[in-house]
Amino acid sequence: MPIRPLFCALSPFGLLSRRFLILALLVFAFPLEASERIASFTIQDSKESSSRSRVTVDSMFGKPGTQGFVPITLTITNKQDRDVPLTLVLDTRDDVRSYPPPTESEFTVIAPARRESVHSLLVPFSGSGSYNYLGGRILFGQAPPKTFQIYGEQNERFPTLAVSENLAHRSLNELNDAAKDKFGREKFGASFTPEQLRSDWRTLTSQDGILIDFEEWNDLSKNQQEALLLWVHQGGFLAIYHTDIQRALKQVTDDWPSMNLPVSAYRVRENMSSEIAHNLGLGVLRFREWDGSTLTKGEIAALTTVEKRRSTLKDGFKSEKQFGLLADYQGLSKGGGLMLIFLTLFAVAVGPLNLFVFARSGRRHRIFITTPIISAIAAALIFASIWLKDGAGGSGNRVVLAELIPGTKSSAASSESGGRQFLSIRQEQISKTGMIFRPGFKPSEESIIEPIVRTSASMSKIPPRYLADGSYERGFFSSRSEQALSVRSVFPTRTGLEWEFTSGDSPSVSVKSRLPFAVRNLQFFDNEGQRWSAKDEALEPGGELQLSLTDEKKASSTLLPLFGKGTRSQVERFLKQKTPHFLAEAAAEGALSIETHPSIRWKEAGTLLIGTVTTTIE
Repeated sequence: MPIRPLFCALSPFGLLSRRFLILALLVFAFPLEASERIASFTIQDSKESSSRSRVTVDSMFGKPGTQGFVPITLTITNKQDRDVPLTLVLDTRDDVRSYPPPTESEFTVIAPARRESVHSLLVPFSGSGSYNYLGGRILFGQAPPKTFQIYGEQNERFPTLAVSENLAHRSLNELNDAAKDKFGREKFGASFTPEQLRSDWRTLTSQDGILIDFEEWNDLSKNQQEALLLWVHQGGFLAIYHTDIQRALKQVTDDWPSMNLPVSAYRVRENMSSEIAHNLGLGVLRFREWDGSTLTKGEIAALTTVEKRRSTLKDGFKSEKQFGLLADYQGLSKGGGLMLIFLTLFAVAVGPLNLFVFARSGRRHRIFITTPIISAIAAALIFASIWLKDGAGGSGNRVVLAELIPGTKSSAASSESGGRQFLSIRQEQISKTGMIFRPGFKPSEESIIEPIVRTSASMSKIPPRYLADGSYERGFFSSRSEQALSVRSVFPTRTGLEWEFTSGDSPSVSVKSRLPFAVRNLQFFDNEGQRWSAKDEALEPGGELQLSLTDEKKASSTLLPLFGKGTRSQVERFLKQKTPHFLAEAAAEGALSIETHPSIRWKEAGTLLIGTVTTTIE
């Protein structure tokens, strides 16, 4: 007979006590849910029916962040005998600042009869501060609407982080307390499980950094891993934790050979934790060492340097020095005095003149005719004033950064998902509008559009309204206003550059183009940091160029100063890496730009091309 603990053998409450102990251990060992339920409703189908349907709304990373897309999961249990449409209307905003304006979004799904259905949604958030708000309204069939709201807080001195379940297992509560003591924020990061991550890089844009255990990284599908890597290329921070970081680096390098991760990547000591860091596009990939059990408080200090997207959008575009595109941009002319005179004349016409002349005593009934006529004339005058002064449509300046990702081919990927090449686009633009007749638009590619915070009083403050098909019903481009936007997109492509190298006593570098436009100012940097260039020659579509070794070591481009401070620093960091890479400029105007509102006439500053090269001179 096996020996049992004394309290189980002798006490009639032994079994209950042991179960309570196990339950308590589970509660303290797993104190966190991987996602947060932000709304749950039971809806009576009709007054005559006793059946009740159920709707729940879950946020993948807990309370909403302050930028990017918030990934939402909508679960509907429809008890009715027919399909029922459900409309979810959401409002996300910075709860303190008036700009950027709130972002509204609307999604309509069909709940199949007598079934549970799960719907994955992407909700845009345009805030840039510390306090954020998400409110929602659910319309299910003919039932009365249900509403909910949730508030979150982000400390501007600490990044928004997501932590995988293994890392959070025994560490997150202690890290939350430490983050609260040091920064006054309510949490170190949100917890997630590998199966929750989607195969769309945009679902990660609400986070500044993602921390994941190496075992959980291996649990991800290749499409999920690809989405994470593409998000890093767009400026994200990804830290992979393992007890043997050299082993982790080697496996990831073997699994994703086209990432071109150098085995000799630099190794540093930071708060007694070893790490290997590598620049991946505009972002950073780190392999950090841990004991496999608990993350230390030193992680807080190590992660304070992670770039905060909300701070970049708020503080990186204030002056020409920070945002060179402003140097060649003329904003809306001020018409405050003229508008004051117009409003005074309108008040006189619709008030005393209307009351004592047009509809004087004995003819008061005319006021119901004269007032609409005066208002219509005033509206027509305003319309004509804007038309004559600012015209129809609008104009603006934009600059494009395009990273050619040579292919995220995984050695274990299927033919459908592996080997794809990508273009990672970041477009920064500023524009002004006159009369806009149709404010809605749909970007030419699946994109994330984020307002850039500017101090101009003319910035458009009409809340954008986002629809499920990726279009904007209104907002951003309103009549007689200014718009400063960051547009980001990643999409597959068949275009690119093909590099050829010869070694020996006379090494050489040549490049062939599969791009649909000519390329100029082409510069290549090998693994020794040497600079090769085509001098003043342009690389035509389908053409080939031989590059020459130069004495100059530093990359040069007239386009780089035009970008915002944050983008510029990320590109400069990319150009300092030891991995072979290139820089070039598109010779064609508007190359690879993402189209937003069709009424805007753009002055194209140019397109800057960057990318890594997967082979080099030996």
